[in-house]
Amino acid sequence: MEQLRIAADLSIRRACGFGGLGIGCTMLALAYDFPLSLRIGGDLMAIGCAIMLLAAWWVPYRDLRHAEVWYLMPQWAFDALRSRPRAEWHAMVARVLRARMLWHAERVGAAALVLWGAGWITASLR
Repeated sequence: MEQLRIAADLSIRRACGFGGLGIGCTMLALAYDFPLSLRIGGDLMAIGCAIMLLAAWWVPYRDLRHAEVWYLMPQWAFDALRSRPRAEWHAMVARVLRARMLWHAERVGAAALVLWGAGWITASLR
């Protein structure tokens, strides 16, 4: 269901945006030592990736009726999903949310590798 994927993406990207804001502020605070700032940014991104992987692992065991995905779905899509048996819609939501979390975790992990590489390069150029 496309609306479910869009709602899951919005929920995950909102959380990633707040995390990115915190990581960016931390990196900006350490801007006096640019290689350190990049390495710390990579470390914090890796922690964010690990948190997303743990959250993706935990999705099938959560009660998804209280997840943010429910509140972001349009009413017609929500009604269509709720008309199915509970086990079926729970499995569908869990599958989509887990897949989208893993997709986003891969991107965050790649960004962490880029920051670590850039930190290593700038430290070696000193």
